[in-house]
Amino acid sequence: MAERCRWKLTCAYDGTGFSGWERQAQGERTIQGTLEAALGRLTGERIDVIGASRTDAGVHALGQVAVIDVAPRWGRDELVRAINALVPNDLRIVDAVRRPLDFHPRHIASRKTYFYQMIEGRFADPFRDRYACRLKALPSRERLAQAAALLTGRRDFAAFMAAGSPVQSTVRDLSSIRVRGGRDWRRVFFTADGFLYKMIRNMISFVVAVASDALCLEEAVEIVAAGDRTMAPPTFPPRGLFLWKIRYEND
Repeated sequence: MAERCRWKLTCAYDGTGFSGWERQAQGERTIQGTLEAALGRLTGERIDVIGASRTDAGVHALGQVAVIDVAPRWGRDELVRAINALVPNDLRIVDAVRRPLDFHPRHIASRKTYFYQMIEGRFADPFRDRYACRLKALPSRERLAQAAALLTGRRDFAAFMAAGSPVQSTVRDLSSIRVRGGRDWRRVFFTADGFLYKMIRNMISFVVAVASDALCLEEAVEIVAAGDRTMAPPTFPPRGLFLWKIRYEND
């Protein structure tokens, strides 16, 4: 095999027009598929793109991480410019760094941080609804933080995993949940060693329900302990979710 160099790519994208990260057999527009098509045009070869997180359809990213193996002729700036010239405007490579060939973006990630964005309003906002979940009334930052405290730590998150994801364990270490916001907006940041399928969108629904008194404390504690998804509130929409940052121990 010809000599290869592994590049760690940091990607940003507006997920509205994509059917998620992972390439689809039916040819739907996906992040992975779009990048692989662009790299095929650039190099004349099939280049596999390995992502750190398989974001769902409609989910956005500011700091998605992926790796590619290409011929050593490419320099950082040249590679970034070339890929960005071949992908649509709702997808950008924002950085590229050389890494050893055994660097795997998913297997060795130590922490992932997402945030979920909400806005307050009675009517649709043509400028913000694309990137936030709109609620008629937002709970205070203090109430959201108090509700979030029910979920932090290492525990079984089965109650917040959607069906359709075979995993060996539903235990995760949710190290922090931070709440930021202003008069008519909130961002809730979730940092963990990993997340289950639709876990964050299910957790934010739970946190908002508790903070809004739609769920009492006793009911909330029972839902977490029972591990039964059917007991928890409905899943929030994908448009408010952003993959913000992925951390690596030795990166």
